[in-house]
Amino acid sequence: MLDAEARMLLDLMDAATKSGRPKLETLPHAIGRAAVDKMSEDGEADPPEVAETIDGTLPGPAGPIRYRRYLPAGVAAGALPTLIYYHGGGFVIGTI
Repeated sequence: MLDAEARMLLDLMDAATKSGRPKLETLPHAIGRAAVDKMSEDGEADPPEVAETIDGTLPGPAGPIRYRRYLPAGVAAGALPTLIYYHGGGFVIGTI
């Protein structure tokens, strides 16, 4: 079963194609990235405030792997629970 929000997004993309808009994967990369950024800006809630953002790299089998670490606001420094999000888009579309 597909998540309801994912279904809604896929349905919107299908409706856009049926109304004459080109499929995202057919656009030149610069135009496609701008379109995805616009969709994200229009559809996302404001991000929560954070105390600090840290960018860095870790060694990987094919070279350095970039990461961004967000430290929550209002929490004392020290060991904290962690969530790791692995970007699944191949870093082709969208920006951080």
